[in-house]
Amino acid sequence: MYEGFRRFDIQTSDLQVTIRGVVGGSGPPVLLLHGNPLTHYHWRLVAPRLAKDFTVVATDLRGYGDSGKPRGLADHGNYSFRRMAQDQVDVMRHLGYERFMVAGHDRGARTAYRMALDHPVAVLKLCAIDILPTHHVWTHVTREWALNSYHWSFMAQPYDFPERLLAGKEEYYIRLKLGSQGKKDLEAGNKIACPVLVIVGGQSHTAKFYGYETGWATYVTNLVGCIALPCGHYPAGQAPDETYTNLRDFFSR
Repeated sequence: MYEGFRRFDIQTSDLQVTIRGVVGGSGPPVLLLHGNPLTHYHWRLVAPRLAKDFTVVATDLRGYGDSGKPRGLADHGNYSFRRMAQDQVDVMRHLGYERFMVAGHDRGARTAYRMALDHPVAVLKLCAIDILPTHHVWTHVTREWALNSYHWSFMAQPYDFPERLLAGKEEYYIRLKLGSQGKKDLEAGNKIACPVLVIVGGQSHTAKFYGYETGWATYVTNLVGCIALPCGHYPAGQAPDETYTNLRDFFSR
């Protein structure tokens, strides 16, 4: 699966959390972040090929796979994208990389763009795969989106309303699904400064409902391209050749 890669477990600045991942290859460093409900295994068809030209790091986000799973705080702050982004910066620094490129899918992409905002010196390039910025999603809600992504609205309700309704039904909810946002950056005019490539699955809800070609323009200063691949929500698994080619070309520029 990851032949030639080395497995690691790295303790983060949050001493409760150790991040599991793999590193391999040689060249400029690239960090790959999976989405929900996946692990670094998601990149298995892409990472070894990228490792021919780059040093590739693929991790399990906190709460996923073999990484640490601390008990959630009342405000869920220890599972925020900001905290998850800090984990990954800690990992890269531990491996000796102060600056690096990053590609993230789904939840990993949200972690990645939070990272680009919080650590602009560290993130050289960003590829966001099959998402749009959270603020854009909330301000462009459609009937189709509301029906397909009802869990967004449900989970955004004040603590502890969702928790009480799901208590004792967690396994049912997880099985079903496997089949207040922050505005400070927007209000302050903060944008992602590094070059950004957006990849979507042409058959995904992102491409169908959200106008991905224009949805990122408000939030970045250097959007180098928006590409739709012939697949659904999981390009790295459903269109690995195209995903690899686009990542290689973008990170090589």
